[in-house]
Amino acid sequence: MRRKGSRKRIIEDMPIINAEIKQYSPDRLYCRICHRIYEPKIPDALPNATLSLRAMLTIAYFRTGMKMSIENTVSTMMNVFGIRVSEGEVQNILSQLSESLRDEYSSLLHAIGDAPSRHMDSTSWGIDGDP
Repeated sequence: MRRKGSRKRIIEDMPIINAEIKQYSPDRLYCRICHRIYEPKIPDALPNATLSLRAMLTIAYFRTGMKMSIENTVSTMMNVFGIRVSEGEVQNILSQLSESLRDEYSSLLHAIGDAPSRHMDSTSWGIDGDP
């Protein structure tokens, strides 16, 4: 065989995604006046959550943005990210996010209500009879 030159071939690939497990060890402080224990907030997670905010928001995006079923969300989290969640945990995560983002959601609704115009319809409009 004779060589006939070369060419460039470019392909795009997906990175291999592995879940990153983070462990925090916050100092707990006891108040002698009010007799309560305090500890700092973890910046990457909601209180009492076992998943990071990024993982929780990904689950919310799959369910609401991508309209995935709970079963598909569970299997996608496992197959793509290696994160095991149950169907009940998906529902719990959506409830936690809903509760923690309630004030922001209300602010957005108020801002939309005060906007001079609001357009959400994706239906096409005809112009002089042309679609």
